[in-house]
Amino acid sequence: MLYCDMDTGPGTIRLIRRKFLISSGLYIMDEAFGLNSDRQNGEESKECLVCLTDRKDTLARPCKHVTLCNACARVVMMGDRKCPLCR
Repeated sequence: MLYCDMDTGPGTIRLIRRKFLISSGLYIMDEAFGLNSDRQNGEESKECLVCLTDRKDTLARPCKHVTLCNACARVVMMGDRKCPLCR
């Protein structure tokens, strides 16, 4: 299912939300920030912001930043539970 706003201007459609219904349930697709970035052209790295060795693969909620690997995300969750980028 796609939810679109067609009142943004002449000939313009803006995507609002995507939902996927599969046998195990309904899932909402959200945008993630930092997931596909790399160091080429001055962009961010694909490494974890904390350990700088493992690949970042964990989404922080509610900010939607992808800045941590799974191991560092577990450590952050045991501590102050704040996204390192938003702190």
